[in-house]
Amino acid sequence: MKILVADNSFVHRATIIHALSKIDCESIEAANTEEAMRVLVNMHIDAVIVHLSLPPYGGIDFLTRSKKPLDENNVCRILTMAYHAEDFMNAAIDVGVEGIIVYPLKEQEIIEKVNHRLSGYS
Repeated sequence: MKILVADNSFVHRATIIHALSKIDCESIEAANTEEAMRVLVNMHIDAVIVHLSLPPYGGIDFLTRSKKPLDENNVCRILTMAYHAEDFMNAAIDVGVEGIIVYPLKEQEIIEKVNHRLSGYS
């Protein structure tokens, strides 16, 4: 499984990638929406874990702009955020988000959410 990890924080990306290494996933990093979009255009991705506030235009906007290729390739979408933001729940559902991880990042939670979400994608 190839998973795009898109977060502007190196520490958050490293934490997620470390957790994913324990479940034998290949991780591709992106520090902003432009890098993330380049990855989507140039590689086959099975899942994307994207931060709500990913610069410059945010995780929800990134998922909205990339919805067609994500849908066409049946890509699992997981959103990370610093708090449980009710305001973003409907927008997240509209762009196909299937799981949410709220900070602080916990390795076991990352593994459980990814395993659970990807179980229907293999």
